[in-house]
Amino acid sequence: MQALPWYVSLFFSLPQAYLIIILGFALFGLTINSKQTFEVAVIAAFISHLVHKLPIWYGVHTVILILTMSIMCFIMTRHNYWKI
Repeated sequence: MQALPWYVSLFFSLPQAYLIIILGFALFGLTINSKQTFEVAVIAAFISHLVHKLPIWYGVHTVILILTMSIMCFIMTRHNYWKI
C-alpha cells in the first residue's frame, strides 16, 4: 500500500474536512466561525496524512477521521457532543 503524498492531503483532505464541518453544523443549525472550522480542518488533514500511511483495514481510516473531527469540534465549540 502506498502512502498519499503530502500535497494530496493538502489539496484534498483540507477542503473536504472544511466542507464537511460547515455542512454538518449548518444542518443542525449550530454556529461555528471560519477560524475554528479552518483549524479543525488543518488538524484533520494532518491526521489524515498520518492515518493513510498506516497499514489498516479499508474503512478504518474513515472512522478515525470522523472521530478526530467530532472530538476536535467538541473541544473548539463546546456544543453538545451528540449534535456534533
